[in-house]
Amino acid sequence: MQNTELRRRARPVLDALRTLALQGRTPVLGLRKKSCPYHSWDTVQEDPATAPGWTPFAPGDAIGGVEAHYCFRGGITAPAGCAGRHLVCLVSTGATDIWNNNNPQFLAYLNGALLCGLDVNHTEFDLTSAAAEGQTWQLGLYTYCNTPAQDVFLKVETAVRDDEITDLYYDLKAPYEVLVQLDEGDTNAIGIGRYLEKALDMLDLRDPYSVAFYASVAAARRYMKEDFYESFCQRQPVTVDCVGHTHIDVAWLWTLAQTREKAIRSFATVNYLMDRYPEYKFLSSQPQLYDFVRKDCPALFEKIRARVADGHWEPEGGMWLESDCNMASGESLIRQFLHGQEFFGREFGKQGHILWLPDAFGFSGALPQIMAQCGMDWFMTTKMAWNDTNCMPHDLTRWRGIDGTEVLAYFISTKDYDKRPDHNPKPSFNTTYNGLLNPRQVMGCWQRFQDKELTQDVLQCYGYGDGGGGVTAEM
Repeated sequence: MQNTELRRRARPVLDALRTLALQGRTPVLGLRKKSCPYHSWDTVQEDPATAPGWTPFAPGDAIGGVEAHYCFRGGITAPAGCAGRHLVCLVSTGATDIWNNNNPQFLAYLNGALLCGLDVNHTEFDLTSAAAEGQTWQLGLYTYCNTPAQDVFLKVETAVRDDEITDLYYDLKAPYEVLVQLDEGDTNAIGIGRYLEKALDMLDLRDPYSVAFYASVAAARRYMKEDFYESFCQRQPVTVDCVGHTHIDVAWLWTLAQTREKAIRSFATVNYLMDRYPEYKFLSSQPQLYDFVRKDCPALFEKIRARVADGHWEPEGGMWLESDCNMASGESLIRQFLHGQEFFGREFGKQGHILWLPDAFGFSGALPQIMAQCGMDWFMTTKMAWNDTNCMPHDLTRWRGIDGTEVLAYFISTKDYDKRPDHNPKPSFNTTYNGLLNPRQVMGCWQRFQDKELTQDVLQCYGYGDGGGGVTAEM
Protein backbone atom coordinates (compact mmCIF):
# COMPACT_ATOMS: atom_id res chain seq x y z
CA MET A 1 0.00 0.00 0.00
CA GLN A 2 1.35 3.44 -0.93
CA ASN A 3 2.15 5.70 2.03
CA THR A 4 -0.42 8.30 0.99
CA GLU A 5 -3.20 5.72 0.98
CA LEU A 6 -1.95 4.19 4.24
CA ARG A 7 -1.95 7.59 5.94
CA ARG A 8 -5.55 8.15 4.83
CA ARG A 9 -6.49 4.77 6.26
CA ALA A 10 -4.60 5.14 9.56
CA ARG A 11 -5.85 8.55 10.63
CA PRO A 12 -9.52 7.54 11.15
CA VAL A 13 -8.40 4.42 13.03
CA LEU A 14 -6.28 6.51 15.39
CA ASP A 15 -9.18 8.92 15.93
CA ALA A 16 -11.47 5.98 16.72
CA LEU A 17 -9.00 4.46 19.20
CA ARG A 18 -8.53 7.81 20.94
CA THR A 19 -12.30 8.11 21.35
CA LEU A 20 -12.80 4.50 22.44
CA ALA A 21 -10.02 4.76 25.04
CA LEU A 22 -12.10 7.10 27.21
CA GLN A 23 -15.41 5.58 28.23
CA GLY A 24 -18.42 6.55 30.31
CA ARG A 25 -17.94 10.28 30.86
CA THR A 26 -19.96 11.17 33.96
CA PRO A 27 -20.40 14.74 35.27
CA VAL A 28 -19.26 15.42 38.83
CA LEU A 29 -22.20 17.18 40.49
CA GLY A 30 -22.59 18.96 43.79
CA LEU A 31 -19.46 21.13 43.61
CA ARG A 32 -19.28 24.15 45.91
CA LYS A 33 -17.31 27.33 45.20
CA LYS A 34 -15.63 30.02 47.27
CA SER A 35 -13.82 33.18 46.15
CA CYS A 36 -10.42 33.66 47.79
CA PRO A 37 -7.23 35.78 47.48
CA TYR A 38 -3.75 34.82 46.28
CA HIS A 39 -1.96 31.93 48.02
CA SER A 40 -5.15 30.65 49.65
CA TRP A 41 -4.87 27.06 48.50
CA ASP A 42 -5.49 25.87 52.05
CA THR A 43 -9.10 26.96 51.52
CA VAL A 44 -9.69 23.69 49.65
CA GLN A 45 -9.26 21.89 52.99
CA GLU A 46 -12.31 23.63 54.51
CA ASP A 47 -15.63 21.87 55.03
CA PRO A 48 -18.13 23.76 52.83
CA ALA A 49 -20.95 22.61 55.12
CA THR A 50 -19.59 24.59 58.08
CA ALA A 51 -17.14 27.20 56.73
CA PRO A 52 -18.60 30.52 55.57
CA GLY A 53 -18.56 31.78 51.98
CA TRP A 54 -19.15 28.53 50.08
CA THR A 55 -21.93 28.54 47.47
CA PRO A 56 -23.30 25.85 45.13
CA PHE A 57 -21.71 25.60 41.68
CA ALA A 58 -23.70 23.82 38.98
CA PRO A 59 -22.71 22.78 35.45
CA GLY A 60 -23.10 25.82 33.22
CA ASP A 61 -22.22 28.31 35.96
CA ALA A 62 -19.32 30.65 35.17
CA ILE A 63 -16.46 32.27 37.05
CA GLY A 64 -14.09 35.07 36.14
CA GLY A 65 -12.44 38.30 37.19
CA VAL A 66 -9.12 40.12 37.03
CA GLU A 67 -6.49 38.24 39.06
CA ALA A 68 -9.33 36.13 40.50
CA HIS A 69 -9.01 33.01 42.62
CA TYR A 70 -11.62 30.43 43.52
CA CYS A 71 -11.65 27.18 45.44
CA PHE A 72 -13.91 24.27 44.51
CA ARG A 73 -14.75 21.26 46.63
CA GLY A 74 -16.89 18.25 46.02
CA GLY A 75 -17.20 14.53 46.36
CA ILE A 76 -16.50 12.05 43.57
CA THR A 77 -18.09 8.60 43.60
CA ALA A 78 -16.99 5.83 41.26
CA PRO A 79 -19.86 5.35 38.77
CA ALA A 80 -21.59 2.00 38.44
CA GLY A 81 -19.88 -0.44 36.12
CA CYS A 82 -16.32 0.80 36.61
CA ALA A 83 -15.20 -1.71 39.26
CA GLY A 84 -11.62 -2.79 38.61
CA ARG A 85 -11.17 -0.17 35.90
CA HIS A 86 -8.76 2.74 35.55
CA LEU A 87 -10.81 5.78 36.61
CA VAL A 88 -9.70 9.33 35.76
CA CYS A 89 -10.95 12.84 36.46
CA LEU A 90 -11.28 15.33 33.59
CA VAL A 91 -11.18 19.08 34.22
CA SER A 92 -11.75 21.48 31.34
CA THR A 93 -12.87 25.06 30.76
CA GLY A 94 -13.14 25.32 26.98
CA ALA A 95 -9.93 27.37 26.73
CA THR A 96 -7.63 26.30 23.91
CA ASP A 97 -5.02 29.04 23.42
CA ILE A 98 -1.70 28.01 24.97
CA TRP A 99 -0.29 31.54 24.60
CA ASN A 100 -3.13 33.18 26.52
CA ASN A 101 -1.70 33.78 29.98
CA ASN A 102 -5.24 34.43 31.26
CA ASN A 103 -6.26 30.79 30.77
CA PRO A 104 -7.64 29.17 33.94
CA GLN A 105 -5.04 27.21 35.89
CA PHE A 106 -5.54 24.87 38.85
CA LEU A 107 -3.92 23.07 41.72
CA ALA A 108 -5.71 19.72 42.06
CA TYR A 109 -6.08 18.09 45.48
CA LEU A 110 -7.34 14.59 46.12
CA ASN A 111 -8.41 13.62 49.63
CA GLY A 112 -6.62 16.69 50.96
CA ALA A 113 -3.25 16.04 49.29
CA LEU A 114 -1.81 18.12 46.45
CA LEU A 115 -1.72 15.95 43.32
CA CYS A 116 -0.81 18.02 40.26
CA GLY A 117 -1.34 21.20 38.30
CA LEU A 118 -3.95 21.59 35.59
CA ASP A 119 -4.24 24.02 32.68
CA VAL A 120 -5.25 24.14 29.03
CA ASN A 121 -2.66 21.43 28.22
CA HIS A 122 -3.11 19.30 31.37
CA THR A 123 -6.74 18.28 31.80
CA GLU A 124 -6.73 14.73 33.19
CA PHE A 125 -5.44 12.96 36.28
CA ASP A 126 -5.81 9.50 37.79
CA LEU A 127 -8.26 8.68 40.54
CA THR A 128 -7.36 5.00 40.77
CA SER A 129 -5.96 2.25 38.56
CA ALA A 130 -8.57 -0.21 39.85
CA ALA A 131 -11.82 1.34 41.07
CA ALA A 132 -14.00 -0.29 43.71
CA GLU A 133 -17.78 -0.13 43.47
CA GLY A 134 -18.96 3.05 45.23
CA GLN A 135 -15.41 4.24 46.02
CA THR A 136 -15.30 7.94 46.91
CA TRP A 137 -12.79 10.79 46.83
CA GLN A 138 -12.78 14.39 47.98
CA LEU A 139 -11.78 16.73 45.16
CA GLY A 140 -10.35 20.19 45.71
CA LEU A 141 -9.43 22.70 43.01
CA TYR A 142 -7.57 25.93 43.72
CA THR A 143 -8.26 28.01 40.62
CA TYR A 144 -6.73 31.10 39.03
CA CYS A 145 -8.15 33.08 36.13
CA ASN A 146 -7.63 36.58 34.80
CA THR A 147 -10.55 37.62 32.63
CA PRO A 148 -12.62 40.83 32.60
CA ALA A 149 -15.92 38.96 32.73
CA GLN A 150 -17.55 35.88 34.25
CA ASP A 151 -16.77 33.81 31.16
CA VAL A 152 -14.90 30.75 32.45
CA PHE A 153 -17.01 27.57 32.39
CA LEU A 154 -15.70 24.75 34.55
CA LYS A 155 -16.50 21.17 33.55
CA VAL A 156 -15.52 18.28 35.86
CA GLU A 157 -16.15 14.65 34.84
CA THR A 158 -15.04 11.13 35.59
CA ALA A 159 -14.31 8.56 32.91
CA VAL A 160 -12.77 5.12 32.51
CA ARG A 161 -9.38 5.17 30.79
CA ASP A 162 -8.96 1.90 28.89
CA ASP A 163 -5.23 1.23 29.13
CA GLU A 164 -5.11 -1.45 26.44
CA ILE A 165 -6.74 0.82 23.86
CA THR A 166 -4.71 3.83 25.00
CA ASP A 167 -1.43 1.93 24.70
CA LEU A 168 -2.29 0.67 21.21
CA TYR A 169 -3.20 4.22 20.21
CA TYR A 170 0.29 5.41 21.10
CA ASP A 171 1.93 2.28 19.66
CA LEU A 172 0.40 3.20 16.29
CA LYS A 173 0.48 6.99 16.58
CA ALA A 174 4.27 7.26 16.78
CA PRO A 175 5.07 5.38 13.53
CA TYR A 176 2.13 7.05 11.80
CA GLU A 177 3.48 10.52 12.64
CA VAL A 178 6.94 9.50 11.39
CA LEU A 179 5.44 8.14 8.19
CA VAL A 180 3.67 11.43 7.53
CA GLN A 181 7.04 13.21 7.44
CA LEU A 182 8.73 10.85 4.96
CA ASP A 183 8.67 10.68 1.19
CA GLU A 184 6.94 7.80 -0.59
CA GLY A 185 10.21 6.19 -1.71
CA ASP A 186 12.07 6.58 1.58
CA THR A 187 13.29 3.16 2.76
CA ASN A 188 12.27 3.90 6.35
CA ALA A 189 8.83 4.90 5.13
CA ILE A 190 8.46 1.64 3.24
CA GLY A 191 9.46 -0.41 6.28
CA ILE A 192 7.31 1.54 8.73
CA GLY A 193 4.37 1.36 6.36
CA ARG A 194 4.63 -2.40 6.10
CA TYR A 195 4.38 -2.90 9.87
CA LEU A 196 1.72 -0.25 10.36
CA GLU A 197 -0.43 -1.74 7.61
CA LYS A 198 -0.24 -5.23 9.10
CA ALA A 199 -1.15 -3.91 12.58
CA LEU A 200 -4.18 -2.12 11.12
CA ASP A 201 -5.19 -5.34 9.34
CA MET A 202 -5.12 -7.18 12.68
CA LEU A 203 -7.44 -4.71 14.40
CA ASP A 204 -11.16 -5.59 14.46
CA LEU A 205 -13.24 -2.43 15.00
CA ARG A 206 -16.59 -3.87 13.95
CA ASP A 207 -17.87 -4.34 17.51
CA PRO A 208 -15.94 -2.11 19.96
CA TYR A 209 -15.42 -3.51 23.47
CA SER A 210 -16.38 -7.04 22.35
CA VAL A 211 -14.23 -10.09 23.03
CA ALA A 212 -13.10 -10.12 19.40
CA PHE A 213 -12.21 -6.41 19.59
CA TYR A 214 -10.01 -6.81 22.68
CA ALA A 215 -8.38 -9.92 21.25
CA SER A 216 -7.42 -7.93 18.14
CA VAL A 217 -6.12 -5.04 20.28
CA ALA A 218 -3.91 -7.44 22.25
CA ALA A 219 -2.65 -9.09 19.06
CA ALA A 220 -1.84 -5.76 17.39
CA ARG A 221 -0.04 -4.51 20.50
CA ARG A 222 2.01 -7.71 20.75
CA TYR A 223 2.92 -7.52 17.07
CA MET A 224 4.00 -3.87 17.29
CA LYS A 225 6.06 -4.52 20.42
CA GLU A 226 7.88 -7.65 19.25
CA ASP A 227 8.13 -7.20 15.50
CA PHE A 228 8.24 -3.42 15.09
CA TYR A 229 9.72 -1.78 18.18
CA GLU A 230 12.02 -4.57 19.38
CA SER A 231 13.09 -5.87 15.97
CA PHE A 232 12.66 -3.34 13.16
CA CYS A 233 13.45 -0.24 15.23
CA GLN A 234 17.18 -0.50 15.81
CA ARG A 235 19.45 2.28 17.05
CA GLN A 236 19.91 4.97 14.43
CA PRO A 237 23.16 6.88 13.79
CA VAL A 238 21.58 10.11 15.09
CA THR A 239 20.51 10.42 18.74
CA VAL A 240 18.19 13.15 19.96
CA ASP A 241 18.56 13.30 23.73
CA CYS A 242 15.29 14.52 25.21
CA VAL A 243 14.78 16.06 28.65
CA GLY A 244 11.60 17.47 30.14
CA HIS A 245 11.58 21.18 30.89
CA THR A 246 9.26 24.06 31.68
CA HIS A 247 10.44 27.62 31.25
CA ILE A 248 8.91 30.01 33.80
CA ASP A 249 9.56 33.71 33.48
CA VAL A 250 9.84 35.04 37.03
CA ALA A 251 8.53 38.40 35.81
CA TRP A 252 6.75 38.81 32.49
CA LEU A 253 2.98 38.94 31.84
CA TRP A 254 1.95 38.10 35.38
CA THR A 255 2.56 39.18 38.95
CA LEU A 256 5.30 37.80 41.14
CA ALA A 257 2.60 36.24 43.31
CA GLN A 258 1.36 34.36 40.22
CA THR A 259 4.91 33.21 39.47
CA ARG A 260 5.00 31.52 42.88
CA GLU A 261 1.79 29.68 42.07
CA LYS A 262 3.02 28.72 38.59
CA ALA A 263 6.09 27.10 40.14
CA ILE A 264 3.94 24.97 42.45
CA ARG A 265 1.59 23.92 39.64
CA SER A 266 4.41 23.03 37.26
CA PHE A 267 6.59 21.20 39.78
CA ALA A 268 3.62 19.28 41.20
CA THR A 269 2.82 18.08 37.67
CA VAL A 270 6.41 16.94 37.17
CA ASN A 271 6.27 14.92 40.39
CA TYR A 272 2.89 13.43 39.42
CA LEU A 273 4.15 12.30 36.00
CA MET A 274 7.31 10.82 37.52
CA ASP A 275 5.09 8.56 39.61
CA ARG A 276 3.47 7.30 36.41
CA TYR A 277 6.56 7.21 34.17
CA PRO A 278 9.70 6.11 36.07
CA GLU A 279 11.89 6.80 33.02
CA TYR A 280 10.93 10.50 32.95
CA LYS A 281 13.85 12.94 33.40
CA PHE A 282 13.30 16.64 34.05
CA LEU A 283 15.62 19.66 34.18
CA SER A 284 14.81 23.00 35.76
CA SER A 285 16.94 26.01 36.58
CA GLN A 286 16.46 29.10 38.78
CA PRO A 287 16.96 28.46 42.51
CA GLN A 288 14.59 31.37 43.12
CA LEU A 289 11.68 29.20 41.90
CA TYR A 290 12.79 26.28 44.05
CA ASP A 291 13.00 28.61 47.04
CA PHE A 292 9.46 29.85 46.39
CA VAL A 293 8.25 26.23 46.46
CA ARG A 294 10.34 25.47 49.55
CA LYS A 295 8.61 28.28 51.42
CA ASP A 296 5.09 27.97 49.97
CA CYS A 297 4.74 24.18 49.65
CA PRO A 298 7.29 22.37 51.85
CA ALA A 299 5.80 18.90 51.24
CA LEU A 300 6.24 19.28 47.48
CA PHE A 301 9.80 20.57 47.97
CA GLU A 302 10.70 17.44 49.93
CA LYS A 303 9.42 15.33 47.04
CA ILE A 304 11.60 17.34 44.67
CA ARG A 305 14.57 16.75 46.94
CA ALA A 306 13.94 13.00 46.73
CA ARG A 307 13.66 13.16 42.92
CA VAL A 308 16.99 14.98 42.72
CA ALA A 309 18.60 12.37 44.97
CA ASP A 310 17.44 9.47 42.78
CA GLY A 311 18.63 11.16 39.58
CA HIS A 312 15.31 11.90 37.91
CA TRP A 313 15.26 15.66 38.55
CA GLU A 314 18.20 17.81 37.42
CA PRO A 315 18.59 21.19 39.17
CA GLU A 316 20.81 23.22 36.86
CA GLY A 317 21.46 26.76 35.73
CA GLY A 318 24.08 28.05 38.11
CA MET A 319 22.54 31.50 38.53
CA TRP A 320 19.95 32.39 41.18
CA LEU A 321 17.60 33.13 38.29
CA GLU A 322 17.93 33.37 34.51
CA SER A 323 19.54 36.78 34.66
CA ASP A 324 19.68 39.74 32.36
CA CYS A 325 23.29 39.80 31.14
CA ASN A 326 23.45 43.21 29.45
CA MET A 327 22.68 45.71 32.19
CA ALA A 328 24.02 43.79 35.20
CA SER A 329 27.55 44.53 36.44
CA GLY A 330 30.22 41.87 36.71
CA GLU A 331 29.84 41.81 40.49
CA SER A 332 26.09 41.31 40.15
CA LEU A 333 26.59 38.38 37.78
CA ILE A 334 29.08 36.79 40.16
CA ARG A 335 26.57 37.12 43.00
CA GLN A 336 24.00 35.32 40.84
CA PHE A 337 26.35 32.35 40.68
CA LEU A 338 27.37 32.51 44.33
CA HIS A 339 23.79 32.53 45.61
CA GLY A 340 22.59 29.97 43.04
CA GLN A 341 25.39 27.48 43.65
CA GLU A 342 25.11 27.89 47.42
CA PHE A 343 21.38 27.08 47.29
CA PHE A 344 21.79 23.99 45.11
CA GLY A 345 24.64 22.75 47.29
CA ARG A 346 22.77 23.33 50.54
CA GLU A 347 19.39 21.97 49.47
CA PHE A 348 20.35 19.21 47.01
CA GLY A 349 24.02 18.48 47.61
CA LYS A 350 24.75 19.32 43.97
CA GLN A 351 26.48 22.07 42.04
CA GLY A 352 25.34 23.32 38.65
CA HIS A 353 27.67 23.01 35.66
CA ILE A 354 25.54 24.61 32.90
CA LEU A 355 24.79 28.30 32.55
CA TRP A 356 21.21 27.68 31.42
CA LEU A 357 19.89 30.92 29.88
CA PRO A 358 17.26 30.00 27.28
CA ASP A 359 15.48 33.34 27.30
CA ALA A 360 18.07 36.06 28.01
CA PHE A 361 18.33 38.83 25.41
CA GLY A 362 22.08 39.24 25.04
CA PHE A 363 25.23 37.96 26.75
CA SER A 364 28.15 39.86 28.21
CA GLY A 365 31.59 39.08 26.84
CA ALA A 366 32.74 38.78 30.45
CA LEU A 367 30.55 35.74 31.07
CA PRO A 368 33.06 33.02 30.01
CA GLN A 369 35.60 34.33 32.52
CA ILE A 370 32.97 34.63 35.28
CA MET A 371 31.59 31.19 34.46
CA ALA A 372 34.97 29.50 34.58
CA GLN A 373 35.85 31.06 37.93
CA CYS A 374 32.44 30.06 39.34
CA GLY A 375 32.84 26.42 38.32
CA MET A 376 30.55 26.47 35.28
CA ASP A 377 31.64 24.33 32.31
CA TRP A 378 28.97 24.82 29.66
CA PHE A 379 26.67 27.50 28.28
CA MET A 380 23.22 27.03 26.71
CA THR A 381 20.73 29.44 25.18
CA THR A 382 18.01 29.46 22.53
CA LYS A 383 18.22 33.12 21.70
CA MET A 384 20.87 32.74 18.98
CA ALA A 385 18.14 31.05 16.93
CA TRP A 386 15.96 34.17 17.08
CA ASN A 387 18.07 36.25 14.70
CA ASP A 388 16.33 36.49 11.32
CA THR A 389 18.90 38.80 9.70
CA ASN A 390 22.46 37.49 10.18
CA CYS A 391 21.87 33.99 11.47
CA MET A 392 24.52 32.45 13.72
CA PRO A 393 26.25 29.79 11.55
CA HIS A 394 26.97 27.36 14.41
CA ASP A 395 25.05 25.64 17.19
CA LEU A 396 28.03 24.04 18.95
CA THR A 397 31.07 26.22 19.47
CA ARG A 398 33.74 27.51 21.82
CA TRP A 399 32.74 30.90 23.19
CA ARG A 400 35.84 32.99 23.83
CA GLY A 401 35.36 35.80 26.32
CA ILE A 402 37.06 39.18 26.59
CA ASP A 403 40.02 37.82 28.56
CA GLY A 404 40.47 34.77 26.30
CA THR A 405 38.66 32.28 28.56
CA GLU A 406 36.70 29.70 26.54
CA VAL A 407 33.61 27.70 27.43
CA LEU A 408 31.68 25.16 25.38
CA ALA A 409 28.45 26.76 24.10
CA TYR A 410 25.38 25.03 22.69
CA PHE A 411 22.52 26.88 21.02
CA ILE A 412 19.41 24.78 21.26
CA SER A 413 16.26 25.16 19.23
CA THR A 414 14.05 23.05 17.04
CA LYS A 415 11.75 23.46 14.09
CA ASP A 416 9.05 21.46 12.41
CA TYR A 417 10.64 18.92 10.09
CA ASP A 418 10.51 20.14 6.49
CA LYS A 419 11.51 17.66 3.80
CA ARG A 420 11.29 20.15 0.91
CA PRO A 421 14.66 20.56 -0.85
CA ASP A 422 14.27 24.36 -0.84
CA HIS A 423 13.35 24.62 2.84
CA ASN A 424 14.66 27.58 4.80
CA PRO A 425 17.49 26.21 6.98
CA LYS A 426 17.19 28.99 9.56
CA PRO A 427 16.10 27.86 13.01
CA SER A 428 12.56 28.77 13.93
CA PHE A 429 11.07 30.10 17.14
CA ASN A 430 9.95 26.64 18.35
CA THR A 431 12.49 26.88 21.12
CA THR A 432 13.22 25.08 24.33
CA TYR A 433 10.36 26.57 26.29
CA ASN A 434 7.57 25.22 24.12
CA GLY A 435 8.92 21.98 22.71
CA LEU A 436 6.56 19.22 21.65
CA LEU A 437 7.82 15.66 21.80
CA ASN A 438 6.58 14.43 18.45
CA PRO A 439 8.30 13.06 15.33
CA ARG A 440 7.94 16.35 13.47
CA GLN A 441 9.95 18.29 16.02
CA VAL A 442 12.36 15.49 16.94
CA MET A 443 13.29 15.15 13.27
CA GLY A 444 13.40 18.93 12.92
CA CYS A 445 15.77 19.19 15.86
CA TRP A 446 18.39 17.22 13.91
CA GLN A 447 17.50 18.75 10.54
CA ARG A 448 18.22 22.30 11.62
CA PHE A 449 21.36 21.45 13.66
CA GLN A 450 24.22 23.22 11.88
CA ASP A 451 27.24 21.26 13.13
CA LYS A 452 26.50 17.72 12.00
CA GLU A 453 30.17 17.10 11.24
CA LEU A 454 31.02 17.55 14.93
CA THR A 455 28.45 15.27 16.56
CA GLN A 456 25.43 13.13 15.85
CA ASP A 457 23.97 13.74 19.32
CA VAL A 458 21.65 16.71 19.77
CA LEU A 459 19.52 17.95 22.65
CA GLN A 460 15.79 18.61 22.67
CA CYS A 461 13.89 20.02 25.62
CA TYR A 462 10.19 19.28 25.63
CA GLY A 463 7.28 20.65 27.61
CA TYR A 464 5.10 23.75 27.64
CA GLY A 465 6.66 26.87 29.10
CA ASP A 466 6.64 30.67 29.03
CA GLY A 467 4.26 30.33 31.93
CA GLY A 468 4.93 26.85 33.15
CA GLY A 469 2.90 23.69 32.85
CA GLY A 470 5.65 21.53 31.39
CA VAL A 471 5.44 18.01 30.04
CA THR A 472 2.13 16.27 29.36
CA ALA A 473 1.28 12.58 29.70
CA GLU A 474 1.02 12.35 25.91
CA MET A 475 4.58 13.64 25.51
